Parts: sequence; structure tokens; C-alpha cells
Amino acid sequence: MVAQVYSDMKARHIQPTLVTYATLMLAHAFIPDPMSCQGILEELKKGGVELNVVLYTIVMRAWAKAGNWEMVKKTYNQMKEDKIEPSKFTMEVLRWGRHANDGI
Repeated sequence: MVAQVYSDMKARHIQPTLVTYATLMLAHAFIPDPMSCQGILEELKKGGVELNVVLYTIVMRAWAKAGNWEMVKKTYNQMKEDKIEPSKFTMEVLRWGRHANDGI
């Protein structure tokens, strides 16, 4: 449904905002479709959009939900390289991942 709204916006020449993209990413994270989340993040970065902790955390959550903890760590490291500080929610994703890997 979110993708349909996005398509409708584009058809009507309505410029999506960062919130629009974050919502799309959340929808893909819920499925989970981490590749789409990662792709949106990369496109935003290429487009010169200033990325923030929320966008990175959404991508991390998508990878975590898919069970790919290596990509969770890779995304976290990229966020830190981009000089973006983690939030409380970012740390919750990391804790969840650590416990999932420990079998807890």
C-alpha cells in the first residue's frame, strides 16, 4: 500500500520528502525486504540527501528481522563512518542482534 501511495505521488508530480522515504523503508523493513531498504538509503546518499540515524536504524532493523547480523554490523559501521551517532533505538537493534546470535 505504501508503494502505491508513492507511485501515486510520483504520477501527480508530488515531490517525496525524507519522511516519505523513511515510511517506504519502514514498510520494506516490516516485510522484511532489507535489500530495498538498503537501496533506498544508497539512492538517498547518492542524491546528496543528508542521512540521519533514523534511516540507518531502519535499515539495521530490516537486516536484523531478516536474520542477517553481518549486514546489521556493516550498516552500523557505515553509519559511524558517516559520523552519525546511534540513538537509543539503534542500540536496541544491536542488543536484539547480540541476544539472537547468542541463542537467547
